[in-house]
Amino acid sequence: MQDRNQEYRQAVLMAAIVAVVPLIFYPRSLGLALSISPLLFLLIELVFYWIIFSAFLKGATFNNIFISGTICLFSRLVTGAVFALLVVLMYAAPPAEAFAAGIFKYKPAMLLQVISFPFILMPALKRLLDLQTEPKTQAVFQTADQISAEPPPQKPKAAADDMKDRKIIGLKSAAAEKPFSGFDEALKYVGETSAVRFAVLIDSRGLPVSFFGNNKSLRDLWSAVGKFLVDELDEPLRRAGDFEFEGFELTLNTYRIHVVKAEELYLFVAADKESGETEKVRVSQAANMVRRIYQERYSIKPDINAREESYVRSFS
Repeated sequence: MQDRNQEYRQAVLMAAIVAVVPLIFYPRSLGLALSISPLLFLLIELVFYWIIFSAFLKGATFNNIFISGTICLFSRLVTGAVFALLVVLMYAAPPAEAFAAGIFKYKPAMLLQVISFPFILMPALKRLLDLQTEPKTQAVFQTADQISAEPPPQKPKAAADDMKDRKIIGLKSAAAEKPFSGFDEALKYVGETSAVRFAVLIDSRGLPVSFFGNNKSLRDLWSAVGKFLVDELDEPLRRAGDFEFEGFELTLNTYRIHVVKAEELYLFVAADKESGETEKVRVSQAANMVRRIYQERYSIKPDINAREESYVRSFS
């Protein structure tokens, strides 16, 4: 939400600048006098917007392009009206003449607004129409649905007689034997505290495993930042005295970041700076949930009976 409001404010600020700049040259036409009817110019302008948005809005549908062009045309007309109002205030021009100049007669202002407005509004339109493109990162870990949908792995065949009856239980089968809530539930649990803004769980390579929050762009951002912080702290601690990294707390100007190592994963939880101690308890409990799920899902459990049977067979 904060990023969306920031993009809207930037668009309004740039539109205000575009409305003010032509006042430097007004009323000089700068050789841009065009003899074309207003309605035809508006039609050409709308088609120009559609072409620009078709080329730059990746994944946009026809309705998205139509809506974007219409919003851009309306915004351009509003900016032209603002320019006309400034002309009335600064040059004491008659209102009718000023508004005619701002909307379609004063070509330097019109062309500047028409050319710049698609690119001014494009970031805000992407956010408004939900056309944000995020890099898709392949997760290292599999979800419960993916595991249950896959066929069970075949037992490897060994040449030696004492290896025939051994059972190998891989990561997927160990996870499928017992139902679990998943990493998403652990992050959702810590996110139930109102002070928590977002939470991200990454693996040892910095790839996001799970995320909780409204702004998904924070997932990739804090995955990279978290990997950097862990790498920068882990190695010096080991050299200093064979210390092992378990977690830390980082206070920023807006957030308080809790970092906890859970098995081979790292949990990052961002809470309000002025929040109380409640989220710390939740973070600790969520980290324990992650550890339990990780052990259930990815710890290799040897078959003791098969190992004993193989041991006896080798001496028979």
